[in-house]
Amino acid sequence: MSFERDDITSLKSFSLCKNYEKPSIIESFLIDEKKITLKLIISRILQRLNGQKLIGAN
Repeated sequence: MSFERDDITSLKSFSLCKNYEKPSIIESFLIDEKKITLKLIISRILQRLNGQKLIGAN
């Protein structure tokens, strides 16, 4: 997860890669949300990682 500026309401990107490798997938993240909170960001990151089967017992 990266931010364009030091502000959680700025443009955000999500990238995924293995340790010590350059990210191969970078995409916009939470671009349609009107109200951004830290709780929402954490929730959506966990949702994304779970969808990629990187956490939990999927």
